[in-house]
Amino acid sequence: MKRTSFFFFLSFLCLVASTGNAQQTMQFSGESSLLIKEYVAMVVEEDGALTVAFARPKLNATIDQLEKGDVLLMMNGKRMSTLADLKDQYASIPKGEELKIGIRRGEERFILRTTRSSDDNSSGTVRTITMGSGDGGDANVIAELGLVVETTEEGIVIKQTVPIIMPNELKTEGALEDYVIAEINGKTPESTDDIKAIIKGIDVGSTYTLLLKKGDQSKEVSIKKASSKPTVSSGN
Repeated sequence: MKRTSFFFFLSFLCLVASTGNAQQTMQFSGESSLLIKEYVAMVVEEDGALTVAFARPKLNATIDQLEKGDVLLMMNGKRMSTLADLKDQYASIPKGEELKIGIRRGEERFILRTTRSSDDNSSGTVRTITMGSGDGGDANVIAELGLVVETTEEGIVIKQTVPIIMPNELKTEGALEDYVIAEINGKTPESTDDIKAIIKGIDVGSTYTLLLKKGDQSKEVSIKKASSKPTVSSGN
């Protein structure tokens, strides 16, 4: 079986967030990650463990799938200790063959089973995750913050984080899921476009304040605007 797609100097992984007819694309290096297409999940090697850093929101409560934070232990009977091991093993499983992934989720350990969707024999350099809201809401990616958000009656709610592209200041704040983005520099955003416009208007190198709220809890985070961010393009 030809296996070339994991052995190239530079690769990119794209996360595509569908919002109505518009799409947004974020690109970042895929050398340190693996996209498991069957579960639409991105795995990275972190603190000596193979961890799911990002996964598509669960669409059906009765269907088992990889979730953010899961640790991969085995694949098709072989113990996985490094990302290189995982890439080799994943690439060796032919289309149509059973894919078995042993995982640890909190204190639980179990095996997920599915069918390998395609041979990994493409030489392409782009990996794509298409994601949206599981309940029909307006899901969107705020690339500048590394956040997947959803517009609800409560406001703009954080649904997931993408640690690879998050500002360091947000990485230290712990779990951010279900927090509402209440203010940015004292301004209350009413849409994801508002968030992007506010951040765009801040000078590179300047520090801005992000206020997050969840019930009676709040987090106020000071973030220094970076000189670059993941590439974001949109189209209809």
